[in-house]
Amino acid sequence: MKKRIKLNHYRDLPMLLYIWKWKIATTAALHHKFFPKCNERTGYFRLNRLKKNNYIISRTDKFGQRPAWMLTRKGFEVVKDSLPDLKELGFRSEYHWHDLLCSALQQGDYFINKPKNVAMVSEQQLRRYREEDLPAWVPSPDLHRPDGYIRIKDGNDSMTISLEVEKSRKATSKLLTLINYYADFDANFRVLWVLDGKGLVQRLQSCMKKSYQGHDIHNIVLLKDFLNLGWQSKIISGPEENQNIQKFICNKARTFPQQTHNTCSHNVILDNRLCYQKDKLFSNSTNL
Repeated sequence: MKKRIKLNHYRDLPMLLYIWKWKIATTAALHHKFFPKCNERTGYFRLNRLKKNNYIISRTDKFGQRPAWMLTRKGFEVVKDSLPDLKELGFRSEYHWHDLLCSALQQGDYFINKPKNVAMVSEQQLRRYREEDLPAWVPSPDLHRPDGYIRIKDGNDSMTISLEVEKSRKATSKLLTLINYYADFDANFRVLWVLDGKGLVQRLQSCMKKSYQGHDIHNIVLLKDFLNLGWQSKIISGPEENQNIQKFICNKARTFPQQTHNTCSHNVILDNRLCYQKDKLFSNSTNL
């Protein structure tokens, strides 16, 4: 008979809420985020206890790879009381790898310590929240729901960044619809595209030329660069061309995170090992 556990509202509940917000989370991400002063065995043991008590479950992608944690219905029922009245109930990730990529892109180098002048609204929140419960600066998700938003406040100025991660070929008509949607946004708005392959980049650029509206708000990054470098990857096209993502975002927020090479946030968020306690890469986790 399994031993029931008592949820810790100072760590377990925030951790379950974190998994709900991003739909999915790796063992490495949860360890660095919620067990920073514990050894790897302690964090993994707690996750297994939550799994055995049916609050979370480990799932792989459709190829049986990249194991990560998601909520169960029981886990969702626990966090639901801490959320606004949702317009649509749900908690699962339907697109395992895509959701991990979006999580890594949006949280980036602010994964551990996000500045107070930076706000993030995930795709999960855009999908589930009623519009009146979203921040006033969020465009209506009824018109279009991107992969998340980052909002940076700098004194009286602000910038909203919409995130679009495209891994597969998208019809030109759909790309044109997206470009036309963003055409009404002003110069304090940006779209950060992460695209899989130069062919998709060229098609998007062709659509932008057809729908040119006076100012360019579209920054483009190659997916292969992001996978290698995270927020250090270079913007290859757009108003912040030749800057990397970190410089683009952190310059505006006026806050640069302090991280070491071995603890790059995208590596942690995308780590595909369910248990990594013997790997030296994740020792000395208190450096984060």
